[in-house]
Amino acid sequence: NLGAHIILVDNAVIHGELDIKNSNSGTISNDGTISTSQNLENQSGCTISGDGTYSVTGHWINNGTFNSANSTLTLIGGGNSQLTCGGDSVCKLFMNKSSGGTLTLMDNLSINNDLNFLADNNQILLDNYDLTLSSTATISSFDNNEFVVTNGTGQLIKNNLQNFVFPIGYDVSTYNPITLNENGTADNIG
Repeated sequence: NLGAHIILVDNAVIHGELDIKNSNSGTISNDGTISTSQNLENQSGCTISGDGTYSVTGHWINNGTFNSANSTLTLIGGGNSQLTCGGDSVCKLFMNKSSGGTLTLMDNLSINNDLNFLADNNQILLDNYDLTLSSTATISSFDNNEFVVTNGTGQLIKNNLQNFVFPIGYDVSTYNPITLNENGTADNIG
């Protein structure tokens, strides 16, 4: 997109075999599906918004504004991916990488609703960035093959914690979940 205003309505689909880039102050309002076999990039000065679905095989790169609303970002396909949020949150993040793919955070990530591991052997590598879950966010379908890797200084943080399982491990082969049960005032814990 070279500066246009693109509107995808329910059931509309845009698929790119190459990178999809939103540039030159472009805006995309997505209530349908945007998918790419490569990377999706929202450049500085650009906006992506809506309740739609984003399916990305490569990297999600947001240097503009992403208003996640009730949207779903699904990382698919083989290989590893990187995620740059640019300070914006994601509503729902689904990990559906084939052949044991990983997602590496390139900056801090906030999830408002759900982190769901849909495929076997998928991990999220925090490196030195935090993954923060809102007070209503959940993590689904985790186990000893699908979890968050705390391989640097980054933390998995749960806001307004009541009772919660932190599905974490130090590396992709070490799974050490922690269960916390809050008996007093709910806290933000990481």
